[in-house]
Order: sequence, then structure tokens, then C-alpha cells
Amino acid sequence: MVNNNDKELLEYIRSMKPTRVIINPPYENNNPIKFTLQALNYLEPGGKLVIIMPTPTLTHNQGGMTEKVLSMAKLEYVIKMPNKLFSEQKRSVNTSIFGFIKTPHIPSDDVLFYTLEDDGFVSVQHKGRVDKNGTWSEIENRIFDTISNSKEIPGICQKKKIYKDGVLNCAGVQKRRNSNYEMMKIGTLFNVTKGSLASESNIEEDYHFVTASEEWKTHTEYELDTEAIVYAVSAAGSLGRSHYVNGKFVASNLCLVLTSKNDPKHPINLEFYNCYFASIRKQIVSANVGITLKRTVAKVALQTTIDPSFADKYAGTLTINSVKLSKAASQSLVVAGTPTPGAMTFSHTQTPATASGKCNALFYCFENGALPAGSRVLLEINATYDSDGSTSTTDDRSEVTYSVELTGKAAGEILRNGYYRVAANITGLVGQECAVSVTVADWETPVTQNVELVVGYQQKRTNSPCLFQHMKQFCRMKDV
Repeated sequence: MVNNNDKELLEYIRSMKPTRVIINPPYENNNPIKFTLQALNYLEPGGKLVIIMPTPTLTHNQGGMTEKVLSMAKLEYVIKMPNKLFSEQKRSVNTSIFGFIKTPHIPSDDVLFYTLEDDGFVSVQHKGRVDKNGTWSEIENRIFDTISNSKEIPGICQKKKIYKDGVLNCAGVQKRRNSNYEMMKIGTLFNVTKGSLASESNIEEDYHFVTASEEWKTHTEYELDTEAIVYAVSAAGSLGRSHYVNGKFVASNLCLVLTSKNDPKHPINLEFYNCYFASIRKQIVSANVGITLKRTVAKVALQTTIDPSFADKYAGTLTINSVKLSKAASQSLVVAGTPTPGAMTFSHTQTPATASGKCNALFYCFENGALPAGSRVLLEINATYDSDGSTSTTDDRSEVTYSVELTGKAAGEILRNGYYRVAANITGLVGQECAVSVTVADWETPVTQNVELVVGYQQKRTNSPCLFQHMKQFCRMKDV
């Protein structure tokens, strides 16, 4: 990405009057949308831009940079790439190739959405993904013909508008089928809550533990005793999987729990809807960016260490007992929109896994908007200080709690699909010795949060080998 301070280079690029641009930008720090805007600034009117980026990029930036892009360029097509595109790098990245032409997008414009489930490439050890069976040429020609002639093929590609009644929906507005039935939002029919138990918490006991995987587990406790649908939204290989359950169960925190609102005006059959969700799973996972990239929840990873200087100051030992995330959103919209978290009452406590002197815990929580200090999502580290360091005595032990509010992206805002890494380094027990440096990194926009913790005493890109082969072919397409 060119620094705008590099005036000579910037002027040189513009002097070339580029009419074609191909980009595979880095995906961190919201770079894809920034690269898109900069490329459009370089392009001549009517020029073409082909860029591969995470499928939700335009949706994530609605209300700002996306509208700026569309004021400059028409979105002509979106080619949803195979989920296994980056499998060689052991990454699960939902990507699409976006094709723009530099002329303003107007609400009546159609966008061709193409789903490329299989590009014909296979993984070969030490060679990466290669066209082993020689099928790419045929697939390429089919894509070329479809996009060049703006064809619709059932189950493969469809024209959609991205504006409806002045509202932008970058995933495409679904065409309404010929039906006399009223269209209903999921939130109108169902109560939507989040599961609470980490999937690795399986214990061989009597109650159903419904996870994102196909097979259920068991647990010693249950949280719900009702009829429900458990829907996987945060597991890469199980997105969109639906389970019907009736009875006592606990659900994984990678899932949403849908229960009937029992509205007499809208009676529902949960077994039917479970079958329905299963039947459209493929369509939802490929087309609904809100699910394909875990956009209903944020991930908070906490790593706690006891600084070596602690032992120089205190004769006793400090043991981390548990970590707790609290005051988090209790629900969220299933589709993108303004966060409506409802009651901020969700909490979850974990016993952290300890490795190499570091205590690690991983939480998932729903999104929330900006919140005032004192009302934000809270992380608590609970520890025990043993003044003599001996396990044979207990009357010299004191409980210590370190607390920090998450600033999130800004002002306590926790975004769906955000990734917040919190590194807590404990240096002491009281006063300034309780200062803990906390670094929070949002998946899209890294920020740094340095916090003085309140203490109660007593208390990391590589390219797919075939990626540019695909993109060069798309850019060579006549008038594409």
C-alpha cells in the first residue's frame, strides 16, 4: 500500500493512467477495504479492479468506507472461493473475488454472485494445491462465459441487488419467492440466546451437551429444560449445523439456542424448522457472510503470567485459580445491524490451562455497542496468595482479584468476529504493583489498552499457489 507521503511514487502511478488493477491484499488491520479505496483512486474512469479479500469485508465496513467505495465504483460480481483455498496454510478463511468498474454503483444495479465450490485443484504433499486432474481449464471457461454474459445458473450463480428501500446489504438482497406467506425475521419467531459451555468440557454423565459437531456429548449439569434448536455459528467445519433437542441439556458456546416465543399469532414447529435449517445449510453458509466468518460472536483470549519480579518482592507464592468474563451481552442479532445486546448479564468462569508458566483461557461473547466506563465487559483473574508458600498451612492464604474492563475497539465496543488478545502480567499484590499491561487486538483494527487493574485484597500470510492464477484469468476476461 502506497504511503500518501510518497508523492513522487503516487504521481508516477497516476501518470501511467492504469485501467486494470489486481490485488491480493493482507487481510489484517482492515487492509482490504483500504487497498480497495486506494486502487480506485489510481484507476481511470471505467477502469477495472479485481481484488480477493474476506467475504464479509464490504459488510463489515457498511456505514463508512463501503459506501465510499460504491460511490466511486460499481460492484459487478462476487465470486465466492472454495473454503479449502488456504488449506495448505492450515487456515480457514472465507474469501471472495470482487470485481469493480470505476463508475458509481446505483441502487438498481444487479450484482452477479457466483459460488465456486470446487476449483479442481487438489493438495499434493510438498507441492501445495495443483491442477492435478487438468480440470481448471474447463472450470475457467465456464466462469468466463457465465460472468462475461451475466448468466444465472440455479445453485451456482444468481443476480441480486445490494440495495433495498435505500438500505445497503452487501451480501445481496434475496429475491422473494412467489408466495402468499408473510416473511418473518428469525427474531420474531424465536428467542435467541448463546450457549455457555466450552466444547472441550465433555464429561461422561447424564445430561445432553449439544455442540457444533454432529455427535452430542454429555455433562454433569444442564442449563435448559425445554424444546429448542441448537444452531452452530462459530465452528469453521460445522457452520450452519442444526440440532433439535427436547429435554434437559446444555449447549456449546459455539452455538445459538433458538426457542419458541410461543406467540399465538405465529405458532411454530421446531422439528420442522430444524429440518428446514438443515436443508438450506449449504445456501446459508455459502451466501450469508454473517455465519461463514463467525460474525455473531467475538473471541477473547486471555493469557496471564506472574512476572519473575514477583518472587523478588514476596516470599510467598501466587496461584491463579480461575478467570471470569462477566457483564457481557446476553443476546445478539443473528444478522448484521446495530448491536442490541439486551441485558449485559452473560458470565462464564474457566479454570485456565497452564503451560510454561502461562495461564490461558478463551471466551466467546456476543457483540455490544459503546458503553460507559463501569458498564463494560469485565475480565477478572482470581488468585490465592500463600504467604509462606507451604501447602501444609492454610490460615496464611488470602484471595486476590485482578479486574479489567475491556475497551474493545473503542469505548467498550465489542464487535462480532472480533479477536481480542489480552496479555496480563502480574507484578505484585497492592498499589502500583498491581499494574497489569493489557493488549487488546481486534481482528480488524488492532488497538492497545494499558490498564491499572483494580485489586481486591481479601480478598499470527502466505498465498495459495493457485490464487494468482485464478485472479489473472478473471482479469483477462473480456470486459470483466
